[in-house]
Amino acid sequence: MTTLSTFNAEVLLTAGSRGLDGYAGFAWSPDGKIIFTGFADNVTDLYSIDADGNKRVQLTVKAGQDNTNPAVSRDGKYIVFTSNRIGTTQIWRMDLDGRNQSQLTSSDEKTERNHSPALSPDGREVFFIKRGTASDGIWKISIDGGAAAKISQFTNATPESFLAISPDGKWLAYRHLSTQPETAGETPTIRIGVIPADGSIEPRLFDLPLRRPIIQWSADSQTFDFSAGTFNTSSLVRQPLGAGEAKKIIDFPDRVFDFAWSNDGKNLVVARGRQQGDAILITNLP
Repeated sequence: MTTLSTFNAEVLLTAGSRGLDGYAGFAWSPDGKIIFTGFADNVTDLYSIDADGNKRVQLTVKAGQDNTNPAVSRDGKYIVFTSNRIGTTQIWRMDLDGRNQSQLTSSDEKTERNHSPALSPDGREVFFIKRGTASDGIWKISIDGGAAAKISQFTNATPESFLAISPDGKWLAYRHLSTQPETAGETPTIRIGVIPADGSIEPRLFDLPLRRPIIQWSADSQTFDFSAGTFNTSSLVRQPLGAGEAKKIIDFPDRVFDFAWSNDGKNLVVARGRQQGDAILITNLP
């Protein structure tokens, strides 16, 4: 089951055993609405809901199988998101009410995926992750579309997902995957990487206690938060960008699948629940 809730006082916004609300992304609009993903009939779409759980509105309808990773401009004009509606995974833009959906990125290779958009504070640039070709890295494109520009170059590594830009626009955090083991016999390592938004220096790397980190910046841009824990318990951990050790800030009795801070840093929306499975016995195999 996944639930969607906000903290100062906890308010349950959605509930269900298989809805997976918020599992593939959250964002706050400037007027306090929450943009989130919902799963139904094997399709992931984007929705908006008020912070009190009222006025749920579906924003993408019959638009491919996956619409995920929403980000909202600070002026409340646009939502950017990932969609595979044309057969390849690309970055799209729409108005806050779901109207005027348009494609921002494109690719000539079927293996290429453009995903995980993050908006600059002024809303004019969309940063995103490109994977699947020799051009893997972090790129950016104008909110109006046009030619994309690469801003990062990694050695024996690639950005994998969960791209987040600091509120002051200076830093990008992401899930950093080493494509080669550091020591013979080791498996590739996943960490959190942080680079300047202009890609001018190599990333600073932070170790992770959990394979699937969800990364969000604090309002002052001096720390970032990520999820940690066991298979069915979670904590949010705050990591200073400069000197200092990471510290737990919130514990949860179940697993956190995604979360997002409001623009003023006072409220937190969380998708959390428990993953369950069934054991199946198969007999009479040939």
